[in-house]
Amino acid sequence: MSDADTTTAATDATEGKNGKAIAVQDGGTILIPARYGFDPAQVQAIKRTVAKDCSDAELVMFLEVAARHELDPFAKQIFAAKIKGAVQIIVSRDGLLAKAHRTPDFRGMTGDVVRANDVFRVHYEEGERKVTHDYALGKEQARGDILGAWTEVRREGHETTFFYAPFDEYNRGGDTPWKKHPSAMILKVAETYALRKAYSISGVVGEEEISRERQDISAVPEIEWGEGGDELKALADKANELVPGSYRPAKLQAMLNGADDDARAEVWVELRKFVDDRTPPEIVEAVEAVEIEEPEVPVE
Repeated sequence: MSDADTTTAATDATEGKNGKAIAVQDGGTILIPARYGFDPAQVQAIKRTVAKDCSDAELVMFLEVAARHELDPFAKQIFAAKIKGAVQIIVSRDGLLAKAHRTPDFRGMTGDVVRANDVFRVHYEEGERKVTHDYALGKEQARGDILGAWTEVRREGHETTFFYAPFDEYNRGGDTPWKKHPSAMILKVAETYALRKAYSISGVVGEEEISRERQDISAVPEIEWGEGGDELKALADKANELVPGSYRPAKLQAMLNGADDDARAEVWVELRKFVDDRTPPEIVEAVEAVEIEEPEVPVE
């Protein structure tokens, strides 16, 4: 069988019932999940980073969930982890909030951390839930220990979604973000649960529910900058300074690792154009107008 026949057979084998290709395979390795909009290098980067240790079938499932909810793996809005041999798809609060903001009926989210001395009450008036939460501003220590956090998500045409997260149930303690930023962490739990309930996002868990000690889900392999690496890195740093997060490590790794000279040159051109397009013309003109004097070479 020729290489072309092999590719055709692999493609045919992964077609869904509607006749659309789910993925193109080569030797059992997923290269192009066509419907997800990633090129082969990006898919391999996803499998080595945010979907580490996933099988091909698990990777397709992960990409399907990401596509269905429009969550970006490279922005760490969704990732996967192997826990006790089973794959777990994890979403971040920021990813869920980004999804909510894309929804026309989203009307906002409200929530706060509840402390021991706060006045916090959930009650009902004529069948409608009411949340009362009062405390003295500027006196956090006087408010007492953290008890939990609550969140309400509002959607037009839907009942308001409410969730309360007790601190003792989620606090990981130890040398983790829970020790350094307990208020932020418990509030993220409440927000994540409320957003998931409000938008019926099932089959995933929030990142705050996964112990960092059990799985490192945020490691990114080192970028192989190669020839001209210092200049490429400087351009990438400038791009991220102009538009934060525009060239994240996973994306740069996918673009550069294993790239030949021509591919590396294309990356340089892309980064240069990205930076120039976002730099005010007067600054570019001023830089180009600066004359650099050649150093004098002493004559022996």
